[in-house]
Amino acid sequence: MKLLRSKRQGTLRGMIVRRSSDAAADARTARPTSALVALAAQQEQGKRRTIDVQAPLPSDESFVRQFLRVWTRRLMLLCAVGAICLAAAVPLLSMVRVKQIDVSGYAHYDAKTLADGTGVAVGDELLSCSPGAIQTALLEGYPYLATVSVDRALSGKISIVVTERTPHWALSLSEDQVALLDDTMRVLEICPDSALGDALCLVEFELFPQTEEAEGEEQEDEPPKEVTVGQTYDGNKSAIIKLNAIAEAMRGVGLFDGVVRIDMSDPYAVTVTLTDGTVLLLHEALKPEEQLRAAKSAMEAYRAQSGDIGPLRVDVDDFSRVNIRPVP
Repeated sequence: MKLLRSKRQGTLRGMIVRRSSDAAADARTARPTSALVALAAQQEQGKRRTIDVQAPLPSDESFVRQFLRVWTRRLMLLCAVGAICLAAAVPLLSMVRVKQIDVSGYAHYDAKTLADGTGVAVGDELLSCSPGAIQTALLEGYPYLATVSVDRALSGKISIVVTERTPHWALSLSEDQVALLDDTMRVLEICPDSALGDALCLVEFELFPQTEEAEGEEQEDEPPKEVTVGQTYDGNKSAIIKLNAIAEAMRGVGLFDGVVRIDMSDPYAVTVTLTDGTVLLLHEALKPEEQLRAAKSAMEAYRAQSGDIGPLRVDVDDFSRVNIRPVP
């Protein structure tokens, strides 16, 4: 019995040993195989990545081409439809006639005068009435106009909105004629001085002074200079600069609204006449604002002391001394 058990145990041990050795051999054999499979899979994946990076997919290129082809056809169709609509609309627009010309914003002119100046009449083709041509005709034909805007409507109505310039100075041209100028020295109108009244300040100075080279020389070929309506006056630029400086100084001291005349014909002095007849004599050696402030203070003190409210003659000399006396 002991011998039989020992044989059986030996046989069992031998079987366990053989099975263990077979499993180890299988494992050694399987390891290289799995490694090779993994390596092959990595190489295949790398090839696929290389192919994806180097060459774009043909499906993307075909999609772009198809997209461009479809939208090109659509755009061509839209252009054709637009051309057909435009060709059909032009004859219809030519049938629209001008039925009304509406003008607004005027003060110096009236509506009928401006409507006649457009060069457009009721019954004309609306399409042939150019807003730019209407604007140019009004600005060139009417000096008082500053801006013009024109709008056309399919109903046949032309709407015109204007703004006008305001006269600022009355420039003396002769004994009986003056030129009305705005604040930019644009000549608005030439009229008799009797129609001026006290609404504007009359300015007097040499209109076209001769230069030093031209003094005493005969200039037969030079055309006579004149002040032209609708043009900006710049014949005496130094006088214009002086005039603007005096006007600004008068506004600063509160005397501008009471000025009716400024005489700058004397190159060394400026005579200013107020509405009450008071005459201010300003010298060029001093600044206009300093002279006007001194003159105003002296007039107020003189009238407060004497009680005289009549016209005065105020003379400010080169040393800022003010000499006041009543005008006889």
